[in-house]
Amino acid sequence: MSRAVRTGLWLVLLCYLAIPAWAAKPATRGLFTDRSGTIHRWRIDDAHTLYWDDAPYVPVGGMFASKYLESPTEETWKADISALEVIKSNGILDLYLLAPNGITRVPPAALQKLIDYLDAAGFRYGLSINDRPANPLVGYVVSPDTYRIGDIAMSGTQTVQVSAARSIAYALISSALSRVVEAGRVPVREGRASVPVSVREGRSYTLLFLPEKTASRASGEPLPDVWDGFDEYRDRLVRYLSQVRFGPGFRFYLDPFGRKLAIKSESARLLPTGPIFRMQYENWLRTRYRTVGQLNFAWGLRGRGASTFENATQMIPFWYGNRGQAAVYDPARSLYLNADVGNSRLWSDFQEFRDRSIREAMSLMSDILKSTVADVPVVYSWSQHSSIFSNPTESGYDGLGIEAYGSGKSLVTDAAAYTFAQAEEAGKTLWCVVTGTQTSEDPKKSQLGFASREAMAEHLRWLRDMGAKGFFLFGLQLLPEDTWKSYALTGDPKQLGWLSGFKRELESDAGFAAYRPRVFFFPTNLFPPSRISEIRPGVWWVPTLRRGVRLDLGDQMSGYLIQEQDGPRAYLWSNGETQKIDIPITKGQEVQAFGPDGTPIPVGKRPRLTLEVGPEPVQIKGLAAEDVFPMQIAASAMSEFERLLKVAQARRLEVKPFEDTLKGVKTLYKFNEGTAAIIYGSIKTPLQILRSALTPFLWMEGEQPTSHTFDEVALNEGCSNGAYLKLFNQDAPGDEGYSATYEFSLGTEAEYTLWLAGSPQNSPEYSPFLWSIDNAAWQGVADTAPTQSYGQGFAWTRVGAAQLTRGKHTLRLRIAQSRAQPSPAWAASIDALVLSRSPFNPDGIKKPGVD
Repeated sequence: MSRAVRTGLWLVLLCYLAIPAWAAKPATRGLFTDRSGTIHRWRIDDAHTLYWDDAPYVPVGGMFASKYLESPTEETWKADISALEVIKSNGILDLYLLAPNGITRVPPAALQKLIDYLDAAGFRYGLSINDRPANPLVGYVVSPDTYRIGDIAMSGTQTVQVSAARSIAYALISSALSRVVEAGRVPVREGRASVPVSVREGRSYTLLFLPEKTASRASGEPLPDVWDGFDEYRDRLVRYLSQVRFGPGFRFYLDPFGRKLAIKSESARLLPTGPIFRMQYENWLRTRYRTVGQLNFAWGLRGRGASTFENATQMIPFWYGNRGQAAVYDPARSLYLNADVGNSRLWSDFQEFRDRSIREAMSLMSDILKSTVADVPVVYSWSQHSSIFSNPTESGYDGLGIEAYGSGKSLVTDAAAYTFAQAEEAGKTLWCVVTGTQTSEDPKKSQLGFASREAMAEHLRWLRDMGAKGFFLFGLQLLPEDTWKSYALTGDPKQLGWLSGFKRELESDAGFAAYRPRVFFFPTNLFPPSRISEIRPGVWWVPTLRRGVRLDLGDQMSGYLIQEQDGPRAYLWSNGETQKIDIPITKGQEVQAFGPDGTPIPVGKRPRLTLEVGPEPVQIKGLAAEDVFPMQIAASAMSEFERLLKVAQARRLEVKPFEDTLKGVKTLYKFNEGTAAIIYGSIKTPLQILRSALTPFLWMEGEQPTSHTFDEVALNEGCSNGAYLKLFNQDAPGDEGYSATYEFSLGTEAEYTLWLAGSPQNSPEYSPFLWSIDNAAWQGVADTAPTQSYGQGFAWTRVGAAQLTRGKHTLRLRIAQSRAQPSPAWAASIDALVLSRSPFNPDGIKKPGVD
């Protein structure tokens, strides 16, 4: 019996009853006329199931890379037919065709011949177009850590080695002044560019250079230029497919712009230089900003700024994130401009336009294929959590393909949960189908397919339970055969039988077509992917790109508020034991509450909402962020404030300001529904100061340095404050190494022990730290063996000790060498730092209290 059935029929009903009315969306539908003139109606429902001729179509099969479509000969035809006969004889009738070299490179007659065979043999098939515009995507790659030459001390010509580039834009940076002194652009010939530099004797300079090169996928294939190449590709594809007549077995198109369309790694930092891209970007900027002056202000451009909107699209920034130099190069005017990076929308504007226009190209191509060739669903394989897969309209593509590789729960947490979440948030109903899955994507995998029937079934059940309504393995027949011999199930027909058995399991599940897992959304701007979890059977916490607001709920609870289509919705959960809370409600507010399974919680007639909150999230609808305030938080804070004040009085500390605060609060406010939040706001900061004054520990968050040259602040709920400072870079740093600086103040002179929570110092997978306080000599870590491990790969390490005076100090941490294994890289993390003048016993992310 399937897991979906085991959870009970109540779950199927719950998935509908618990979904609010605002979730209703236009049903995707169409009419396909096959070559015989027969009309086939299709639609996609809210459960992400594709219905064909009024019956659920839940395919179970795989990718079929055709030898005949790669090289149409009699020999390859016989090889394909032989493989297809094996597939059919083992009960599999669903597949999608892949032309390894792109569909428009196949003679139309060859595709027609293979399609005729599939129709005659009773197969149901999709067509993976696997093609792209003739123009590859070309642009400047902004990666300051990768493309740089440091320690330049002499004038002359610097030779830059850079392969596969047309030109480079460069900036010469004065290390002493930290500003651009020269900038320009030079051509690249035979992998080299010559940059003339003029420097002042006795000073050091760094050359940043940005190569203009072709963007590529992880496979090495060039990314398509969906801007400058769209018109040519649209005409070529439509012209080609119009020569093919599809029969009754045709079900869908897959990936009109090639497999695994994604903007990752270097391509995420690439600024296209094509004229159509820049024209469209210019029009978008004109719509966003009424004047060039407003754009210059928003982009933080100092001095002359951009002269026109067209000029703005030519700007090349020398920074990405918090790395590089705060300047842009304007090739049209051969000058550089300083920029206010902290307040610049240059990158966010570019990324918003880029993703939106890619999504619009995907949707436009989908609409063209359905209106001019054959009206069947168009599916794109999901490749990253990106807005290009968040179609908010009622037109465009009709499905998202799950690409999940691995085993067990990771199939969901690494891929399927993202795909399903983006299908849920689409502006219309989308088909959610697995377009590629296996235990691995590594060509060196030794096990052919799956180890057993049960292993295959369990693998597919994870995807089924996350909402997949179709299953295509990678694969049935794959090319090149020598590379993918451990994946092609035609090499082990019994596995085709296992796959057919899973198909029968689905067919015996009467409720499966209507099954829809319940999901709650968490905002990725606040929480890391590790939050993806199954709260209860069939109820999942999944990510959304919509931005959320973190709720201030003290230490014992956590929560966030996110805007839904019917208004704001808050999610709250306990960080420890289940606790009872009361949230005040203003007269006239229409408030609703729901438990972790989506069932309503009675609000009651009193002017407060009473809830029991445990580690599973409860929802509150109808309150703004500032209104979601449990009275118990204020009561607990007040109690702690009074307790710590007594401790401070017993130690004969100066506490009059705190006594005055307490007296003022008690005089002005009587604790009730209307004053709890005000009382908390009045004592929150004094309470923090009192805690700090009474504890012999100084706790600093690793992700909050004064300055740093690490890569990013990464979110992780298992860390202190939900984040940490992360370094992972395969490029060697300059002489100073990668570093982070923390400024702090101490109220007591003493010997302090420095503790670091972060990457384990005895692991070869991480780089070792050096440390220095107040410009003292660099020291290594005293005790490299971790005192305590916690979270996902973090540990507490005793770094060393130093005698420190009262007042301000500066701590510097430095990474000066790469890790030992598995591959050369500078890798480190800093979650928290503690300076202690008394014995300290680490306890994960729990901060020490006051005795």
